Amino acid sequence: MDIEIYNRVVSALFYVMVPGHAPGYPSWMYFDSLIANYHECGFDPALLGKAMERSGELMQEEKGAIYGYY
Repeated sequence: MDIEIYNRVVSALFYVMVPGHAPGYPSWMYFDSLIANYHECGFDPALLGKAMERSGELMQEEKGAIYGYY
């Protein structure tokens, strides 16, 4: 999708996460795709590792809330 930002039109990819979905890990195929695209765009892929860690934390928190422990 083309969007205008800072008076320039750029091609962008984004998605909106809606409430109601449980946290989880992406498939390995999707994760590999993200890493490749982060490299291609010059982004730090370490951010994806941090996001994976946060997903694990959220899954543990949800598991604790369901089963009554933290």
